[in-house]
Amino acid sequence: MPPPENDQQPESSVLPHEDRTDVPAKERSWSNADVIRQVEFYFSDANLPTDSHLLGKCGGHENIPVSIRSICGFPRMRKYRPYTEVVEALKLSTKLEVIDGKFIRRRTPLTLPLKVEPKQKEVNRREALAQEGVTKGSFKPTGFEEYYTDPPITPETYEQEREIYDQEQNVFSDRIERAVQRYMARRTFREDTARIFNGWMKFGGIEQRPRISGQLSKDDMEDLTAEDIAERMATHWCFEDIGDEYKFIIDFEGVAMAFFSSYAPAYLSTDLESPPKIDKATNILRNFYNYLLTHDVAPDWKDSINAARALCTRACIELTGIYHLRGMLRGSFNTACSILFGSDRDKMDAGKAAEWGDDFRFKPAYLDEVARIIVKTAIAAQGTEAQFAAVEENKELEFTVVDEKTLGLEVVSIIPADPEVHDLYAHHELSGAQLLPLGKVVLKPWLEPDFVEYDLPASLKPTDPTHPRYLSDETYTLWLEDDILQHFHASPLTTHRPTQPPPRPSDAEESESPSPAEPAYVGHTEPVGTKLVATLKKLRLAKGSKAGTDSNHEGDDGIEGIWFLDSFEKLYPSFYTVLPNELMRGYKRPAPHRKLLEAFGLTYDQVDDDGVIREIALDDGVDGKDANKNMDEEDSDNDAVGAWD
Repeated sequence: MPPPENDQQPESSVLPHEDRTDVPAKERSWSNADVIRQVEFYFSDANLPTDSHLLGKCGGHENIPVSIRSICGFPRMRKYRPYTEVVEALKLSTKLEVIDGKFIRRRTPLTLPLKVEPKQKEVNRREALAQEGVTKGSFKPTGFEEYYTDPPITPETYEQEREIYDQEQNVFSDRIERAVQRYMARRTFREDTARIFNGWMKFGGIEQRPRISGQLSKDDMEDLTAEDIAERMATHWCFEDIGDEYKFIIDFEGVAMAFFSSYAPAYLSTDLESPPKIDKATNILRNFYNYLLTHDVAPDWKDSINAARALCTRACIELTGIYHLRGMLRGSFNTACSILFGSDRDKMDAGKAAEWGDDFRFKPAYLDEVARIIVKTAIAAQGTEAQFAAVEENKELEFTVVDEKTLGLEVVSIIPADPEVHDLYAHHELSGAQLLPLGKVVLKPWLEPDFVEYDLPASLKPTDPTHPRYLSDETYTLWLEDDILQHFHASPLTTHRPTQPPPRPSDAEESESPSPAEPAYVGHTEPVGTKLVATLKKLRLAKGSKAGTDSNHEGDDGIEGIWFLDSFEKLYPSFYTVLPNELMRGYKRPAPHRKLLEAFGLTYDQVDDDGVIREIALDDGVDGKDANKNMDEEDSDNDAVGAWD
């Protein structure tokens, strides 16, 4: 709908000498001033606040550029032709700005309050689905719907599954392989679903390989049962060493924890970039766990599967919270502190010292005056009487940074703002915007896990502060807005994770030692919280010589310092876990040394996967053990250049 028009329009800002045109009058019956006057009226303070149609295009106070072709479609603009000359005429306006020869906007954004709501652009259903990449096939069921359950099975199928998943007749690797194959045959995998599922399978020890028999002909399929066909058409197989109890332990919950907290955010980040995608990813794992439980695939690990299934719900909540925290974590108080005393102040000073243009200089979120008001209000709400008195004596907030730490932190407790704080903030406004009440979050030091081997066992706590695994008992209290605190988590987590596999015995002991005992799955509950790696700074409120130097105690004046969050590097959920599985990403077993094989007259079939010659007799009378020794010596003398196939 075109905007309303008024006969009483303001005079144009075009200058008299700009009304000239080289186009003959018989070809054009309008002047530049006519076009400028009409379009300036559309964007004027008198018309724009009441024009819902144009407000929907320019965004009101956002001053979004509007297509000039769209403006030329208004009823009173249709007589101005050709389009190119309308654009040239609008470039002469002193109130409007033409961008790229295609768009136009006000030179000064609208500041008056809007009298009508901007009209939202209506998008038909076909366009909306096309924007989301939805096709007709997207509406067909896939088996991953939230409340999807497998259809009832026949008695014959039930008996067949009992035989397939019988734990006394089939080892775990065979059962889980067959479960994955049958599960995939009953689901429809789209590109994003397959990417998550295949990444999770490989991370957990099930790799994707080409079909072992290629395409089956009709004659071949006639002689095979349905189970044989499914096995030959399968694409997912357990790693060869998964049956080695000294290398692998079965840990459904641990794999889910590490996948959601470490592996997927690093290597499948595009599939976790929004709350709907997070919900979809967690539902894929939950759907597979439901299948395992429904078909009784692994009754001996039922507790671990149930724990992993419950973790999917927790992962969805916490990963969504981290998604929101990435864009809002510091909040107004910590941002104001950083502008006055932290890294934002350093960036501002660096921009002033360098001869950079305004486009390249750091632009703080608040002016210094506004930042001081935010800090003063926060101290009045959450500070002690001594801190408030210090602010009264030091109104310019000439505080001193006395300590700075970059470390890992874990949330211990969350303290929302109390009613008194809410009442205080309800009566404080800043430039027409309501300040949000501050609560508190208590954090403790946390070590980010890695795969580095240190000189002390994990059971011993280093006492040297310079040791990389040293953890102090100090806690840190940060002031954060309530809308930020709601995305943190601090709650008990009950896990059913097994113990680590036992060390492999030596060759002499291996023949005599019995099989290792099954790892114990014992429920363990511990308090855990959201984890982050951040830089904290501590303010001493006294100025001059009164400022103390001990960061862990009050200053000489007895005033307690205030910690603030200057910046953060990483955010993790409370169940953050890393597994050695992650180190195997992209690993390929090296091929045998081709040139050495040729030198000793061997073939690939005579060497196992580890490069060891099998017990065979060679043509020259040298046995396999001597050949291995000779190959090792030859390999040490050989240069690697050109030696690999």
